[in-house]
Amino acid sequence: MPAPQSQQQELRALLNRGFDLLEKGDIRAAAACCQQAIRIKPDLVQAHFLVGLVALEAKDRKNAFSAFGSVTKLDPAHAAAWAHLAKLYMGEGQVNLADMALREARKVLSEDPMVNDLLGTVASLMGEYDDARRLYERATGKAPRHTPFLQNLANNLVYHGLISEAQGIFEKIISLQPESPQAHWSLSAVPG
Repeated sequence: MPAPQSQQQELRALLNRGFDLLEKGDIRAAAACCQQAIRIKPDLVQAHFLVGLVALEAKDRKNAFSAFGSVTKLDPAHAAAWAHLAKLYMGEGQVNLADMALREARKVLSEDPMVNDLLGTVASLMGEYDDARRLYERATGKAPRHTPFLQNLANNLVYHGLISEAQGIFEKIISLQPESPQAHWSLSAVPG
């Protein structure tokens, strides 16, 4: 049975506030929003996902694992939660579990550039550089001016020996973000 309209509005406001607080770095206040939302609706997927993000920010891997695991139980097609689990598993050296989580995330075919970039990072950590390239290309296709996504794609292209394509992307990053030390360093390090 759906929650009453006023409860849905309260939950939406709590989650919006929680995400905003997390973005501002106020982990405790963001966590309090999560707790309130989960008290109101214990199976609220977005609240559990926010708990996972808060735990990541707090470097609390145990709670991040638990929260993203809850998300995937409540919504098995939640690509972002699977992507975060894959990265967490890789961080623990649990390659088989990371591979399983990566496969689950890829089943969803997310259009979210953040998810695709994260999946690309996990694929890179697993040594699957061709797969990572496709994921980075999807991310930059949806967010062509987001410099961290562009940096990941350019670095991957360098790995593949596609130097001129990588140089073009590093130059684009510098045009978008002239003070980017990483892009300047990467461009100067690329054999030309």
